[in-house]
Amino acid sequence: MAQRHLGTPPQTRRWYVYADSDALTRTLSRTLLDSAAEAVAQRGAFHLVLAGGSTPRTLYRLLAQADADWHAWHIYFAVHDAPKPPPERISLSASRLGRARQVWFLVTGAGKREAMERWREGEDIPAAHIRPMAGVEIHMDSEAAPSEGMA
Repeated sequence: MAQRHLGTPPQTRRWYVYADSDALTRTLSRTLLDSAAEAVAQRGAFHLVLAGGSTPRTLYRLLAQADADWHAWHIYFAVHDAPKPPPERISLSASRLGRARQVWFLVTGAGKREAMERWREGEDIPAAHIRPMAGVEIHMDSEAAPSEGMA
């Protein structure tokens, strides 16, 4: 597993950097399946909120090949091309997402680096409004990782 733990800045965010998006999705698919099995064993259900982008599509393909208790999974997903603004959204509020047991952000590509730098420095970006008690985990490939303070 080629990842670096980047410490815990204020507001309990844990940052992880992987060598590339393939390493990120392979590692997180195994972790997600383990978390799901544990949740089903303990509570009889596993809830998962999915958003769009190229990283989740790769993760979805890996999960589709897995042997899991799919009847116990409750999956919520992003809406694209909604008839009312905004056209792309997840049907759960930041407040509701903040009540989750675990929140992970999967971030890939150099196009996300500026947003990750802004978030790392404490700027009030939309993702910063999701604040579960256990904090959030930000998993990114090396291209998306902020250039300063991440070693």
